[in-house]
Amino acid sequence: MTEDSQSLGQFIPLHYHYNMLNDSNKMTAFKIAIERAVQPGARVLELGGGTGVLSFFASRYASKVWCVEKNPELSREAKRILALNPGSEKIEVIEADAYEYLPPEPVDVLICEMLHVGLLREKRIQIISSFKKRYIERFNTSLPLFVPEAAILAAQPVQQSFDCFGYYVCRKWGQFST
Repeated sequence: MTEDSQSLGQFIPLHYHYNMLNDSNKMTAFKIAIERAVQPGARVLELGGGTGVLSFFASRYASKVWCVEKNPELSREAKRILALNPGSEKIEVIEADAYEYLPPEPVDVLICEMLHVGLLREKRIQIISSFKKRYIERFNTSLPLFVPEAAILAAQPVQQSFDCFGYYVCRKWGQFST
């Protein structure tokens, strides 16, 4: 893996995406959000499209969807999977870097589900910031609706005994063995 792929987080393994597809809570929430955001005939851009599932949800209402994925393996897999589903003729899978890509025309909705590892690995904030600046410069128009519109990060401390086959690192939270 190159330094660039590590810093921009562009190469999340394919099996991670299949795990995401099995997360019914996450998929249901995104499906509902996309159904509410994408009006009939809308143009949609998805940055970091992975397997293309969110582009598929958007294609049910949109007239055109651009699904941008930098990882060649995921880009090929998205094309293969989307071809199995209705509405795929509305979706163009583009192998490109989400940090640099702009659609050929203004869009109504932008989908960016880059939420892996607390927004640290996939660099969603930097990608959206770059998109906003370049989009306004190129199209001189208002920004599209964003899905998700925001992300909330939280941390939950977990109490762990660290018992490895009788080898104790700590027995109580905050108390280390000496």
